[in-house]
Amino acid sequence: MLIQFAVNNYRSIRKCQTLSLVACENLELFQDTHLFPIGSEGKQLLKSAAIYGANGSGKTNLLNALKTLQDVVLNSASQVEGEFDVQSCFFGPPDFPTELSVVFLENNIRYEYGVSLLKSHVVEEWLIAYSEEESQLIFSRKHRDEPYDDDWSFPLTPNWGFDEEIKKIKEEVRSNSLCLSHAANSNHPQLTSAFNWFRHLYVVMGLNLEGVDKSEEAVRFFDYMLQTKRVVAIDGLGKDLHPLLVKKLVELIHDFNPCSTQLIFTTHTTALMDMDLFRRDQIWFTDKEEQYTTLYSLLEFKPRESKPPSNSPQGERSLQQDYLVGRYGAVPFV
Repeated sequence: MLIQFAVNNYRSIRKCQTLSLVACENLELFQDTHLFPIGSEGKQLLKSAAIYGANGSGKTNLLNALKTLQDVVLNSASQVEGEFDVQSCFFGPPDFPTELSVVFLENNIRYEYGVSLLKSHVVEEWLIAYSEEESQLIFSRKHRDEPYDDDWSFPLTPNWGFDEEIKKIKEEVRSNSLCLSHAANSNHPQLTSAFNWFRHLYVVMGLNLEGVDKSEEAVRFFDYMLQTKRVVAIDGLGKDLHPLLVKKLVELIHDFNPCSTQLIFTTHTTALMDMDLFRRDQIWFTDKEEQYTTLYSLLEFKPRESKPPSNSPQGERSLQQDYLVGRYGAVPFV
C-alpha cells in the first residue's frame, strides 16, 4: 500500500510536492469503510484519493512522475543504453536532478525508497526500512564524478550473510541503472520484497475504454483491479463515463475491497465532490503558483457550516458548489 509519494523538480513541479495517504486522526468518519488499519500504532491509510485541478495545473504530471519511477525501477537493469526519461522543471536549471520517493507497505514492512536522477545517471538512491518507529538504512549510493565509483553503504549486509550477492550487485550496477533493479534480478530476498511493490503498482495514464459499452468495460476493469492487492493510479477517471457510474466504482473501492486495493485518480468530475462519498483528507487539488504546480489537501480549508443545516455527515454546505466558485482554487480562469 502507498503511504506517501513525493516529487521534486519534474516538469511543472519545481519544489517538492507530497501526496499523503495517511488518514487524518481528527476525522472519525467512515473508519470502517474508507480506511485500512496499519501496524500496531493505531495509524490508518486511505483507500482512495481524488485529485482535482484545472487543465495544465500539473495533476497529470504528478501521476506521470509516479509512472516514471515505476518504469525506472522495473526496467533500468535491462536497459543497458539510453537515458532516463526524466524531464526537469520547465524554466529550471538543466543540471538540477529530479527527485522521486515513495513510502509504502510491503509484506507488513514500511519502506522508504527514493532516487535522484539526471538524464545521464543516478545521482543518489536509497532504501530504508522501518520497524516500529526505528529506521534502518538498507542501502544508499551517491554518485561521484572523479574517480567514477559511487559511494555505497550496505550497513545490514553482515547480518544478512549475503556479502557475495551484494558484491555481485554492486559490480552489475551502472551509472544509468538502479541498485534495486539489479537486486531483484539477483533474487536478493530483502531487496526483492521492496521491488515487488513496484510490480504491483498499476498506473494508467488515461483510461482508454474500448468497445461499444464503455460502462461495462469500466466495471470489468475495476473488478479485475479488486482481485489483487495493488495500488491503482488513474489519470482522468470519469472522462468517458457517467458520473453515477464513476461514483459507484469508487464505492466499490470503499465498500467491497477484499484484497486491499488503493485507488488514486485525477478527475474533473465534480459530482464526486460529495461528503457522503469522501472524507476531507481524500480530496486533493493542484494549482499553479508563478507557473509551477502546487499540491494541497482539502484539509487546509476550514469546514464551513451550511445555512440552513445540511444533512451531510460532515455538516458542510455543498463542497461541489464551493469548488466551482473558486473557494479552493484549482479552477481555470474563464
